[in-house]
Amino acid sequence: MKVDALIIGSGVAGLCAALSAQGEVLVVSEMGPTEVLSSMAQGGISAAISPEDSAQQHAIDTFKAGGEIASYDRIERFCQEAPEAIAWLEQLGAPFVRRAEGALAVRQMAGHTHPRTLYAADYTGLRLVQTLYDQALKAGVRFLSHHTLYSLSHHQGAIGGAVLLDRFAQRPVSIAADRVILATGGYGGIFTPHATTGAFGSGRAIALAAEAGAVLDGLHLMQFHPTALLSGQLLSEALRGYGAQLIDEQGERFSDEQLPRDQLSRAIVRHREAGHHTFLDLRTIDAAILEEHLAQELLLARCYAGVDPRTEPVAIAPAAHYSMGGIQTDERGRTAVEGLLACGECVQSGIHGANRLGGNSLLEAVIAGRRAGAESGYCGVAHDASLEPAQIALSRWAQGEPIALGQWRRSLGSVLFHQAGVIGSQARLQSAQAALGPLKAALKAAAPSVGPYLRSVSAYLDAQAALVLAEGVIEAAIKAPPVGAHYKEES
Repeated sequence: MKVDALIIGSGVAGLCAALSAQGEVLVVSEMGPTEVLSSMAQGGISAAISPEDSAQQHAIDTFKAGGEIASYDRIERFCQEAPEAIAWLEQLGAPFVRRAEGALAVRQMAGHTHPRTLYAADYTGLRLVQTLYDQALKAGVRFLSHHTLYSLSHHQGAIGGAVLLDRFAQRPVSIAADRVILATGGYGGIFTPHATTGAFGSGRAIALAAEAGAVLDGLHLMQFHPTALLSGQLLSEALRGYGAQLIDEQGERFSDEQLPRDQLSRAIVRHREAGHHTFLDLRTIDAAILEEHLAQELLLARCYAGVDPRTEPVAIAPAAHYSMGGIQTDERGRTAVEGLLACGECVQSGIHGANRLGGNSLLEAVIAGRRAGAESGYCGVAHDASLEPAQIALSRWAQGEPIALGQWRRSLGSVLFHQAGVIGSQARLQSAQAALGPLKAALKAAAPSVGPYLRSVSAYLDAQAALVLAEGVIEAAIKAPPVGAHYKEES
């Protein structure tokens, strides 16, 4: 099969790229086309659309929150494009909440000097995915679901397609393409079980991009969301914007809830390390507001924490949430490898610096996705790659015994979270580096089995990528000075 643009990933960034790309477009997803992490984005999408706000102030807030290490010029252009991106989404049918007088509603998110985050209740990401997917179908974009990325196709020094594994047919498939756009999300899942993404987000496409010659940058810059349930599910920052409070087991507040995410995560971790339990108290929010605008938060607390947050506080702790490092690209999504572009969370965009503001991730997915999709001139040589390497691997794995990689992933994630997480030090990081040795040996000795839906194979490929990213995170963290979410105490 030959296409003009092959897009790996069907979240907001991938769908925006698909709607902006010229020629024949194919979007590949590992599961169903709307079963994506973008659907979990709750808080909203930020843009300076109010008369009292400005793109300049949005840019200043973004720059300051990121530790002033990002490119201010990039940030400024990004924030200036935000209102037009919102207008485009509205034109497509995005169901943003409006006020009684008809104006778009905005709410406060931590670190923003003005309320500027548009929302669709607390299902903003899901509503955007649904809207964009519907429009992509109408535009004739083709979707190939339940296919997992196995390798990128190298040809004449460029990328000319990819080899995928059909999870149902259990066979490799080669797709030739003039350009490949990676929109696969970040690598926060390497911290599982301390991750809002679960085991998803292993960084497999990022690792493959690096193998192909793309440059990775800022891998140590991982944002931890301060208020995740102890089981990992995220409780939206919007709750604190509406007045939810952080309390301990004595009912005492211990931090300013409107601090940027990195500072608040450290405050919570320090309080927990001092022997306290930490909770988010939603009882300070009017019940009608909770039911109308934050119904998903109520449901998550009931289902995963077993509490009714209208009557009792919910236990929380920080969890890995958003990758601010990744594949290095220019503003149009071009990597160092001809024919390979990337957008969204898999990219080190030069926008978020060392700490991302809430609402800027969906905005980046829209803006960067549209830019990368429109970049039709950055082409490799479309190439139908040999399926033999994948066939040999599947044949070898067919003889293997099933392995349980869940515990291996949890062991890796615990090492990363406790030694290279919210609060690090050189001693902790060196301890984490040493702990990777046995994990690497255990994975090398393992092999997946070819079973239903290629679950074991996919988990094995994810584990390999997670190890590569973990090594990169620790190595970068040891070398980099502390800033923002990358915080190091003296050893």
